[in-house]
Order: sequence, then C-alpha cells, then structure tokens
Amino acid sequence: APDEPGAAAVTTHAVGVWSRAAELRAQWQPAADGAGVGGVSYRWKLSESAGGSPGDGWRTAGTSVAAVAPSSSNLWFAVQAVDAFGNASGAVVLGPYFVDTVPPGSADAFLRLQRSPFGPYAVGPRIGAEWGGFTDAHSGIAGYYVASHACGVLAVPLFTTASAAPLAAACGVTNCARVYAVDRAGNAGVVLSDTVWVLDPADDTDGDGFTAADEEVAGSNAADPASVLRIGLAGARNGGGGTAT
Repeated sequence: APDEPGAAAVTTHAVGVWSRAAELRAQWQPAADGAGVGGVSYRWKLSESAGGSPGDGWRTAGTSVAAVAPSSSNLWFAVQAVDAFGNASGAVVLGPYFVDTVPPGSADAFLRLQRSPFGPYAVGPRIGAEWGGFTDAHSGIAGYYVASHACGVLAVPLFTTASAAPLAAACGVTNCARVYAVDRAGNAGVVLSDTVWVLDPADDTDGDGFTAADEEVAGSNAADPASVLRIGLAGARNGGGGTAT
C-alpha cells in the first residue's frame, strides 16, 4: 500500500476557530508507493465524523482540493493515498473545523427606545434602549452593534454585549437608533431601527411655562400646553384631570 499523504493541511480554516468561509481548501505532499504498482491518486472527504473513512469520498490525482463547507461545529477533513490496484494508505484526518455561513435570525428580534409615560417623546440628553430576540443556531450571538443619532445624521455603531443601555441623544429633534447582531463567525444580521422625538429637558417645548424636565416630575405632557400642573385653592390640579391635595 502507498504511504500516507505527507504534510496534509487545511489552508483556509484554523482548527477550533469559527469561520464564515464557505470554501475549505486542503493540500498535501505526494505519497510514495515504494515497490508497489504506482499510479497513486487520493481519496478525500469532508464530513462531520472524526473517524470517517474517505473510502466513499471524492477522488483526485492532484495534491490539493477545495470543498464546500456546510455550517457545522464538527467538520473533519480526511485524505488517503490509493494505488492503481486499489491498495489504500491510512487516512490523515484533520479537524475539527467550525463553519457558520448563516447570519443571526431576527424573526423575534426587537429594538425599543424608552418614551415618557406622559407623551410620545423622550426627554434627553440620554434615552433608555433595549434590544434582543436575535438567534443563531451555529456559532451563537457574539454581541450587537448599536448606534443612536439625530435622524439624517449617520453615526458609527459601537459593539456591545449588553442588551440594554442609555443612549446619547440630540435634543430638540427626532432621534434614530439602530442595532444589529453579529455571531461568533462574523456574520451580521438585519438592522433594526426605532425613532423617538427627544425634548431638551431645559426647554419649554409647549409654551406652558414649564420645562420638559419639570413636566416629567409633575406627570404632565410636555408637548401639550393644555396639560400642566396648576396650583389652586383646592390643591395641586393637573390640567389632564387629576388632582393632588
């Protein structure tokens, strides 16, 4: 039987390291057949079995191959030499290789910007945000890229492993937030976004004599001049109908 192929190596993937490269390449040195019949060719196989024989794999006369690598955390490459009479060497087995070519799923993903309980806005200069629901069946979620900015102004997203954070906001304008998940192989999912009008806490947005920060404390709508905290003989009356005594 011929010798095993020498110096076999996978050149595109590292053992035990996630990769999103869908093509795996391998190479080896020619195998000698001693005093045998010669005519050496090579059988090779990429499979999810460390003990799998390349006997039912592909055949090549060359010393390098390229294979389509499915998404898996247990890929093994095996190669053996075969002479013209069918005598086979032992198999050289390399692995495991981790491949993930599928981006994170977002069917149940969400991004929510926190709004005031008293109106359809947030009071800056920071707004609460939370995100999650992304899935990844292979390498797993590594983290998220998050950006917040005034709508129409692009901002570079920053990486985080958190699923909630206060985000910087531009006051007096509508702000946009974006988030997308990345897996451990580097695949990126779809971008989710949310928008919210952000008020300056020091501004009297609705012209009722109270700042947005004051109206957050009072529990009145800072964008509605009819919703104010009124003080009278009967006590503190909220313009929205509530009375505090």
